[in-house]
Amino acid sequence: MSMKRCYCLLAVLSVIVFSIMTMSCEKMLDIDLKDVLEAEEGYKNTFDARSAALGINGLFQQKMADNYFLMNELRGDLLDVTSSADQYLVQISTHLVKPGNPYVRPADYYSVILACNEAMKRINELHSDSLLSYDNYDVDYSEIAAFRCFIYYQMMQHFSPVIYVTEPLDNIDMVLNEKYPRLEIYQLVDSLISLLETLPILDLQDYDRIYLESTNKIDGYSLNRSFVEKRSLLGDLYMWRGEYERAAEMYRWNSLLNRNVQNKFKCTFSPFGYNVLDEKSEFDWDEMFMTSYQGTSSSNLYNEWFWHAIIDNRFEQTNSIVKYTSGYYGDYLVRPSQQAIDNWNSQFLINGIQGDLRGEGASWTYEGGNPVVYKYLMEINSPYQNDADLYLCRTGTIFLRYAEAVNRLGKCKLALAMLNPNGSGLAADPAVVDTGNATFDFFSIQDKDKKRLFALSKGVRGRISLAPNTVPPQATLQDSILYIENLISQEYALELAFEGDRWMNLLRIADRREKEAGGSGAQFLADAVARKFEAKGDMGTAATVRGRLLNRDNWFIPLE
Repeated sequence: MSMKRCYCLLAVLSVIVFSIMTMSCEKMLDIDLKDVLEAEEGYKNTFDARSAALGINGLFQQKMADNYFLMNELRGDLLDVTSSADQYLVQISTHLVKPGNPYVRPADYYSVILACNEAMKRINELHSDSLLSYDNYDVDYSEIAAFRCFIYYQMMQHFSPVIYVTEPLDNIDMVLNEKYPRLEIYQLVDSLISLLETLPILDLQDYDRIYLESTNKIDGYSLNRSFVEKRSLLGDLYMWRGEYERAAEMYRWNSLLNRNVQNKFKCTFSPFGYNVLDEKSEFDWDEMFMTSYQGTSSSNLYNEWFWHAIIDNRFEQTNSIVKYTSGYYGDYLVRPSQQAIDNWNSQFLINGIQGDLRGEGASWTYEGGNPVVYKYLMEINSPYQNDADLYLCRTGTIFLRYAEAVNRLGKCKLALAMLNPNGSGLAADPAVVDTGNATFDFFSIQDKDKKRLFALSKGVRGRISLAPNTVPPQATLQDSILYIENLISQEYALELAFEGDRWMNLLRIADRREKEAGGSGAQFLADAVARKFEAKGDMGTAATVRGRLLNRDNWFIPLE
């Protein structure tokens, strides 16, 4: 594909995004989707189908970046409001969202979902009319269907019940039609799994070759990290259903077997850390968030990231997260919670020095004396250049998800191996390596040169030279599982803070525990969020929020 056609793809994306962005956010169900993509004119050939896939990605990143960040982080324990925040952000942080909150926008979710529905219908028609080959159909349909699943997956973390619509509609007002089912969370999980399991393609593809028809990139940007990480999404849904071995299989396949694994795991590490291949690192951990330089995707991005959304002001795109997190380049409405800062400050490096290299100067920093979320600001140097990428799924995510899944299967030592610096002896430890089941045979995986890639794995903590977590003797296996699950929850906070992951991780663990022992999950979630307020001395709000979250009904926001 010529560069001219590449820019045509971006032009289509921009038109779709602009038409969505000019709609009223405050009218929840008053959007004419024909303004987004004219159904009768939008799909005539393969190029149109590909444009739709890219356009839906663009619609999400421009319409929902702030929603993804605020809803998933401010409802958790790691992000707090500043004194400049309005009452609506406070409502989200304290779990008392009232009707009319302008940051809680179900219409944004449904605008993307209905665009997916329209695209899936038209692609099916192209395929039926022999205007789209099997190969092209498999890729385009799988990517768009997976994106719809991802949006519904986001909705189910925050709203209950969710109106499940799988057909195109002329306007969002029609979503409220009683014919569409209202699904509780487990029903929605089953529906999303059923769709994902039937998709023609689950694995990530060479999207540069498929969409650009060459190895050329658009102004240096590759599309290979721009699409839903489907196996990880399916693994997350399996975990919600309690199918931990199937979840672990998805994460393991993704992490170990998918796409150029020997390069995939040369991730970024601290100056005195080592990567999982036991080779000296050339990069600092925080460099993974410096995802572009003069329009050229860096090797750090390629090695760590499975999925991110490219945002570049040359394409008239901005990352709206910046206006919330920075006082220099925005309004400084949210900040790292004191609890998040305390989490990093309580860690110890292997040399005994207190602190965590993922904390100050990496995940957060000071800006004019104020603590700010730094992951989205590293490459921002002007109020007119708010084009930090949106981070969605990476190697650290997969390692920790895998640890969570195998821990729930009683593979406690294997779970710890995903966190800790392990050493060569672990690769031969029968308590860790299960050669009889490929899902758990992590450390004997070999590359094409028969090199065992993970025999000397340093784990998520080891790769930035943190001291290993240890587990004191526990009374029962279940006690060990719960103890390690708490460690994994803490590591999620340290590794993935502010990446739109926190609330869903807390919610998933809380839901699991609540089913096992009534009240235990609610206590876990209530205590986790309440600590955000306790850490800054606001005991009254902490008590109120704790009491609110002890009631499972308050975990979700009513959709209607």
